[in-house]
Amino acid sequence: MSTPLSVIIPVYNRAALVTATLDSVYRQNYRPIELLIVDNNSIDNSLEVLTRWAQQHNSSDFKVSVLSESQPGAAAARNKGLEAANAPYVMFFDSDDIMEPGHIARAMQAFINDPSLDIAGWNICNIGLDGNRTILPFVDSDMRYRHTFNSVLSTARYAIKTSLIRKAGGWDNSLPAWNDYELGMRLLMLNPKINRLNGACTVTVRQSIASITGSDYSSRHEQLEKSLDRCEAVIASTGDNLWLKYIRLKRVVLAGLYAREKSPEARRLLNIALDKEPLQAKKLLLIAAFRYTAAEGRGIHRLLRNVL
Repeated sequence: MSTPLSVIIPVYNRAALVTATLDSVYRQNYRPIELLIVDNNSIDNSLEVLTRWAQQHNSSDFKVSVLSESQPGAAAARNKGLEAANAPYVMFFDSDDIMEPGHIARAMQAFINDPSLDIAGWNICNIGLDGNRTILPFVDSDMRYRHTFNSVLSTARYAIKTSLIRKAGGWDNSLPAWNDYELGMRLLMLNPKINRLNGACTVTVRQSIASITGSDYSSRHEQLEKSLDRCEAVIASTGDNLWLKYIRLKRVVLAGLYAREKSPEARRLLNIALDKEPLQAKKLLLIAAFRYTAAEGRGIHRLLRNVL
């Protein structure tokens, strides 16, 4: 039976949580599905849990494979799954998130309705460390701006043509943080056709201290800035100077977040951004943006957009 969709889930030390995630995939009313679970050198009993679950749920219309990736990092694990994917469409999911019934059917219907569609995206429900629930919206217009500041193409927010993500080069294994953010930049360079799906949230993302994203910024400054540097290099190759200005402001916002955490890295990163701005008047705007963000201000990218 031909399988239209591969779902790829990297797993690292999620023995206590991953079953709920896998069960949420199994409860989907869409078939057939190929589920590729990639254990990423777990040191708990995750691999045992995954293997047992796969044996119990594998069937002709729900094909489950458990793979192993020795290179550390979710990016490497996702690439392992992408390499093994047999379906024309692929969806990446994290091992502690939940999809509601009907989620996959809604995504696949979008591709059926429009075979030229490259990416189908949706809003997600985010449960923060404090337990509060917020809706993170997906957009399908002005994507270079929106992804730069809102990470619209984060992992759990879209399904994509397998051929397109392979053309973009997949995930960058050398980036331990914000690798989905950087991949989103490369995908947007290909000018994909993107459609936002309407309706209630059908994906719940659960934040935790042990999650890949972590709970602060400054302790991971080298990792985050490595991704920003890579994004800047990618964008420079497009000749889109406005997009480069977005990245410059993104650096300033990150520096402001460092400042909130009382990190000495804040001033260093601000100076890097200022050195990249040739106009004195724009430097003053960036300094104002830094101070605004450091003082708990939000949305400076919206306030400054028309004067970048």
